[in-house]
Amino acid sequence: MRFLCFHGYGTSSEIFEQQFASISRALGEHHEYVYLDGEIPVTRTALAGLFQGNTLCYYDGCDAQQVQKAHELVTELLDEEEAPFDAVLANSQGASLAVSYILHHQIQYPDRPSPFRFAVFFTPGVVVSPNRTYKDKEIRSFLDKLDQGDIGKILVGMLDSNGSAMIEPEKFTGLPKLSPRERELCLDLVQEIETLLHTRRIFNVTETNAFPDFTASLDFKDEFPRFFHPVYTEERISIPTVHVIGSDESSAVKRLAEIAKALCEREKVIAVIHRGAHEIPHKTEGVEAVSRAIEKANFMGQRMW
Repeated sequence: MRFLCFHGYGTSSEIFEQQFASISRALGEHHEYVYLDGEIPVTRTALAGLFQGNTLCYYDGCDAQQVQKAHELVTELLDEEEAPFDAVLANSQGASLAVSYILHHQIQYPDRPSPFRFAVFFTPGVVVSPNRTYKDKEIRSFLDKLDQGDIGKILVGMLDSNGSAMIEPEKFTGLPKLSPRERELCLDLVQEIETLLHTRRIFNVTETNAFPDFTASLDFKDEFPRFFHPVYTEERISIPTVHVIGSDESSAVKRLAEIAKALCEREKVIAVIHRGAHEIPHKTEGVEAVSRAIEKANFMGQRMW
């Protein structure tokens, strides 16, 4: 098999290669791995672990323009490579980029095949569209009806002092100005942002302030992230997908990974839970589980093609 590999935030291709070494050995020698580095340098964080190498990212916020540039990096590499790839293999932010790229390609070119037969995602985070006006009508439907008092009620009702999501959006009371659908959109998307910010605090990521501040002013309306999110994204990734997550991940990280998984066709999802936290499995049990999942996804992808 031929894999295109995207690393996580604050790591790099050389670190990802080290992180994935146990699984690549289990898969065998007759595979090729092509790595794509992000172009934005970042300060070393806990995400790099004990591995040595450059610390990079594909984008440092939720800005659609930065995500678009990351998409262009992927497209350029795909155009340059003479041989096609069987799969994309991606970790953390790289997994978010891979989900975004595949889904955007599917939306833009519904009659074209996917660039990959299957995909392997290790704990993706938020998935951002490269289109700055993605779902603009839906987002504006609730943003234009909110004032600062409404924002305060949302944050007090949904978060504790540590920034953790406290309740499910459907259990939140208030916001009488919004219709039931507008309220659903508002609470799901605001919770996505606050969960993201919580995960960045967990991993001590302080590189950027490129996120709307809901406690400051209503200026955030023009900066509201354009997420791919099952609350309003109708399309689902149609190729087989493997989703790997650690049993000891924080609830915030698990929430974001579940949202990314919900963007994939349910019957083609292969889920792997390993004993660990925010890491690529390196112990025998987890390595074997991921290897089996990759082989299964490869078989499923061959049948589709």
